[in-house]
Amino acid sequence: MIRVISTMEQLEGLERDWRELEAVSGTGPFSTYAWNSTWWSYFKRGHSLMVLAAYDDGSPIGIAPFRIAGNPLSKRLEFLGSGRLADYSDFLIRPGQDRAALIDRFIDKAIAIGGWHRLVLGEFPDWSPNLQALNESMDRRGDFTGEIRPMYVCPFIDLHQGWEAYYADRSRNLRKDIKRTLRKLESATEERTYAIGKVNDQIMEEVIKLHASGRESVFADPITRDFFIKITERLADDRRLRLTLLELDGQVIAFDYTIIFDGRAYLWLCGYDQSFHRLSPGRATLLDVIRFAFDQNLAEVDYMQGDEPYKSRWETGRRQAVSLDMVLNRVGPRLRSYAERRMRPTVKKLLA
Repeated sequence: MIRVISTMEQLEGLERDWRELEAVSGTGPFSTYAWNSTWWSYFKRGHSLMVLAAYDDGSPIGIAPFRIAGNPLSKRLEFLGSGRLADYSDFLIRPGQDRAALIDRFIDKAIAIGGWHRLVLGEFPDWSPNLQALNESMDRRGDFTGEIRPMYVCPFIDLHQGWEAYYADRSRNLRKDIKRTLRKLESATEERTYAIGKVNDQIMEEVIKLHASGRESVFADPITRDFFIKITERLADDRRLRLTLLELDGQVIAFDYTIIFDGRAYLWLCGYDQSFHRLSPGRATLLDVIRFAFDQNLAEVDYMQGDEPYKSRWETGRRQAVSLDMVLNRVGPRLRSYAERRMRPTVKKLLA
C-alpha cells in the first residue's frame, strides 16, 4: 500500500514512521523528518506536497519525499526539502527491500496522481544505492527521456585509520600551518573553543553575522533566516547539532556548524570574522571538529558540496552529487519541455 501525503496535518501524522525509516535507511540529515517538515513550513508557497509512503503489513518500508514545483508551463516533481540549503536529497528505503521495484511503484503512483511532467531530482548522492536503483527503474520503464549530470564535488575524510595516521599523512605545509595557528591563538587572550548542543538567540545572531562576514549570506532573506533558526532548534533537540565557537576576549570570531547523523559529521556551515584573518580562526574550528569526529569514533567527516581549496588539504577522497532530469515520453510533457527551453532565454532577458 502507498499512502499519499498532501497536507501539513498528514505530514505531521507521518512523523513516527518517517523517523523509523530515517534511523535505518542510511540517508543523510537532509532526508529526515525534522528537515523536511520544517522546510515545508517555511517554503511551501508555490509548491504542492506529494509525499508517498509505502507499507508492507502495516510497517513502513519506504518514503518518496516529493513536491511539485514550477510554473504552469513547467511542472517538476522534485525532492521535498531540496534546493534551499540542502546538500543531499534521497529516498528513504528500508534495507532488504527491492529498491528498484519500490521506486517503480513510487513513480507509477506519482504519474497516476499527475500535475507534473518533468522528474528533477537534484542533490542526489552518486554513492546512494537508491540512485542505482532509480537508474535500473528508468532503463526498464522506457517512459522517460533525459539525463543524469554532475552538480558538485563532495570531499570527505575517512576516519577509519585513526587520528595519528591521518595527521601524519597530511602535507608538511598543513601540519606547519596548524601548529602556527595554534601558537597564534595561544598568545591571544581568553581564547576558547567550545561546542554547544543547545542554542539561544545571542548565539544564533553571532552565527548569522559571522556567516555573512565578507560575503553575501543566504540569511539576508528573512524567511530563510527564520527557517535556519528553527531547524537549528530541532537539530539541537534531536542531539544532532555540534556548534563549535571560537571566542577571543569575549567575542565570538569563528564558528563551525556540524550535523552529527548516522555515525558521520556533516560540515554544513562555517564562518569567521574577516578582521581576525591573520589568526586563521577557521582552521582552528575545523581542526576541533575533525579531532572530535576521531575521538567519537565516527566513520567520516563529510564536507558536502564545494571544492574550495582549503578542503583539499584535509580530505581523503571525493564523491559527487548529481541531478536527474527526466521528461515523460508523452506528447504534452515533451511539448511543454520544448517550449520551456525555447522561452528560457527570453525570460532571462526580461528579468535581467
